[in-house]
Amino acid sequence: MSDRFCTMRQLGAEFGVSSHVIGRALKEMGLRTPDGQPSCRAQENGLVKLAVGPQPWIPLWLWHKERTTALLEEAGFEAAEEGAMANNGDVGGNICGDGGVSMADAAVSEGDL
Repeated sequence: MSDRFCTMRQLGAEFGVSSHVIGRALKEMGLRTPDGQPSCRAQENGLVKLAVGPQPWIPLWLWHKERTTALLEEAGFEAAEEGAMANNGDVGGNICGDGGVSMADAAVSEGDL
């Protein structure tokens, strides 16, 4: 996967929170619609890119890591210590920050980005 784009789970790992916390914050910022899809604003500003995930019939939206991280920091999020992850009930797959590859990451091919 390109280092420029990542999943919400990976963004959450940067801040020590779950993908659900990131998703709610992006909704509050107007970057996701109430049904969880990226907003027109996010798409028009190049914050998201559609990729093929492990289940091709389910859209896998990747977020521009640097730009989205900066927006989340402006909204009050603080970077987590290396390898830190809050106990938030998020299960399954690996998170970035530990050098692992999540199931979603493994299915995204370089050509899709």
